[in-house]
Amino acid sequence: MDHKPSLTPTLILIALFQGLALLALHQSLELEVWPAVSPGWLIALYSMVIFGPEVLLLTYTREQTTSVVLWTCLYTGVIGALGYYTGTQQHVDRLDLVPGLGMTLAIATFKVVLYIQQVSRGGSLEYRILFRDSWRTALTVTLALLFSLCVSALLLLWAELFAAINIDFFQDLFSSHWFLYPVLSVAHGLGIALLRRQSNLFDTIVGILHILARIILVILCLVSVLFLAALAFTGLGPLWASGGSFLVLWLLALMLFFTNVVYQADPERRDYPLWLHRAIYVSIALLPIYSAISGYGLWLRVAQYGWTVERCWAFLIWALLSLFCIGYCLNMLRRRDAWMHGVGRINIALGLVVMLSMLLVNSPLVDFRKISLASQLSRLDRGKVDVEEFDYAYLRYHLAIPGDQALHALRERYADSHPRVALRIDRLLGAASDDDGDASDLQGKALASFGLEREGLPEGLWEALSRDLADELDQGYTTAAQLLPVDLNGDGETDYLLVLHHSSFVEARLFYRKSGHLKSGHLESEHGKTEPREAEQWWSLDMTIDGSQQEGDDRPALSENIPSSELVPVLPRWRELQIGKARLSVRPDSRRPLDGQ
Repeated sequence: MDHKPSLTPTLILIALFQGLALLALHQSLELEVWPAVSPGWLIALYSMVIFGPEVLLLTYTREQTTSVVLWTCLYTGVIGALGYYTGTQQHVDRLDLVPGLGMTLAIATFKVVLYIQQVSRGGSLEYRILFRDSWRTALTVTLALLFSLCVSALLLLWAELFAAINIDFFQDLFSSHWFLYPVLSVAHGLGIALLRRQSNLFDTIVGILHILARIILVILCLVSVLFLAALAFTGLGPLWASGGSFLVLWLLALMLFFTNVVYQADPERRDYPLWLHRAIYVSIALLPIYSAISGYGLWLRVAQYGWTVERCWAFLIWALLSLFCIGYCLNMLRRRDAWMHGVGRINIALGLVVMLSMLLVNSPLVDFRKISLASQLSRLDRGKVDVEEFDYAYLRYHLAIPGDQALHALRERYADSHPRVALRIDRLLGAASDDDGDASDLQGKALASFGLEREGLPEGLWEALSRDLADELDQGYTTAAQLLPVDLNGDGETDYLLVLHHSSFVEARLFYRKSGHLKSGHLESEHGKTEPREAEQWWSLDMTIDGSQQEGDDRPALSENIPSSELVPVLPRWRELQIGKARLSVRPDSRRPLDGQ
C-alpha cells in the first residue's frame, strides 16, 4: 500500500466527485424530484456514490489504473443493482431496509478492497498479505473518518466564535449543504491519501495489538473450556431460557477473530510455550461443539415459531462461523502442532464466501424477508398458529413491501370469515379511515361476529358501537360481547348495556342518548335565519364491576350469556344533594366506624 505523494491530487478529485454526487442526491430529496421520488433509483445511486469512490480511494494506483478502475466499475454496478432491488422492496415513507443494506455492503466492500489491492499487484492471493492489508485498510478508513469529524468540529468552532461577535457569515456558510458535502468528502479523501503513505506505521500499531491479543486469546480459551464443562452439569435448558445462543455465537466469533490476530500475523512465530500452544488449539478444536449447541438452539426456535428475518440472519452468521470452525478443526487433524500454516487458505476461501453472502442477502436470490414471509404464511395455512393470534404486525413492520402485499391478500381472504382479523389488517395498512365505507362494513361484520345484531337497534347506535369499539376490534383481545337493553337512569328511555369479555378481564359500558346541538347541519327558519338542529347523540359511560368472583378466576361472575330478566336497576342508597350551585354526593369508600369516641 505504499504509494507516491503524486497520488494525492487524484484521490482528492475522486473525493470531490463523491461529495458533489452526494450533494446532488441530497438536493433531489430537498426538491422532491428524481431520483428522490423513485426509492429504487435513490438507494441504488446512494450505494454507488458511497461505496464506489471509497473503493477507488483505497485501491487506486498509477501502475494499475486500468485494472483497478475496471474492477471498481464492475463492483459499483453490482451494488447499484442490489441497492435498486432493496429500494423497490421498502416502504416509501420509511428507510427501514437501508441500515441492513449499508452494513452488508460495508463488509462486502472491505473484502473487495482487499482482493483488488492484491490482484492489482499481480500473482495469487496470499493470506499473509491480505491479513496485513486488512489492518492497514481498517485503520486508514477509521482514522480518515475521525479526521473528517475533526474538520467538522473545527468548522463548528470557527462558526460559533464569529457568531459570538455577531458575524453570522461563517455560520451560514458552514451549515449549508453545498459547502459541507464537498468539504467533508475532500477531508475524508485527503485523510486517506495521507494515511496510505504511512502504512508502515500501522504495522507497528498492529504489533502492539498483537501483544494484547495474545493475553485475550488465553482468557477466551479458558472461558470457553470452563463454560463447556459447566454445561455438562447444568444442561442446555437454562441456556435456551436465557437466550444464550446469541452469546455462544459471540464467543465463537471472538475466538476465531483473536486466533487469527495471534497466529496469522506470522504463522512461523511461536508466542506461547508448547504446552500452552497445545492447550489453546485443543480449546479451538472444541469450537464445533459450541457451533452444534448454537445451531440446535436456533433449530428449536425455527421449528417452534418459523423463520423470521432475525433468525435468517442468525442462521447465516452461525453457518459462516461453523464453516470456519470446521475448517480449522480439520486442519488441526492434518497438521497437529503446525495447524496454523494451512489456516490462510481456509480464510481466503471462506472470505470469498463471506463477501458473496453479504451481496446475496440484498438480492432476490436470498431475500430474508420473502423467506420469512413464506415460513409464517405456511404456519398459518397449516394451522400451526390460529388466525386470530397470527402476528400480522410483523408482516407490516418487518417484511416491507412483501409483507404489505401478503396483508392485502389476507385481508381479502378473511373479510367474510374473520372480519375482526380483516379489520385489524385494515388498520395496520392504514388503507381506510373510520369514515370509509369499506372500513365501516368491516366493523359491522366484526360486531356481528360477536352475535350482536343491528336489526332493532335505535338509529345511530350501531355506528356509535363501531366507533367506540374500534380499538378493541383492532387489537382482537375481545372474546365475547353482549348488548342488553335497560333503563338505568329511570327517564323512560331505553339505554343499552354492553358487556365485553376479554381474555383476562371483563368490562361493561353503558350507552345512552342525549339531546344536543350538532356542529354540522342547520335548519333554516321562516325568516331565513339558520338555527342549530336538535338531534340525539349517543354517549357512553364506563362501568365498574363489583361482586363475587368466579371460582379460580379474578373476574366478577358475569356470564357470556346474560338473560335480560337478570338486569335489575338498583337505586343508590344515598342520593345526591343540591345546595345552590353545589352538588354533594356520598363517597362510599370514606365510611369508618366511630365507636369508642
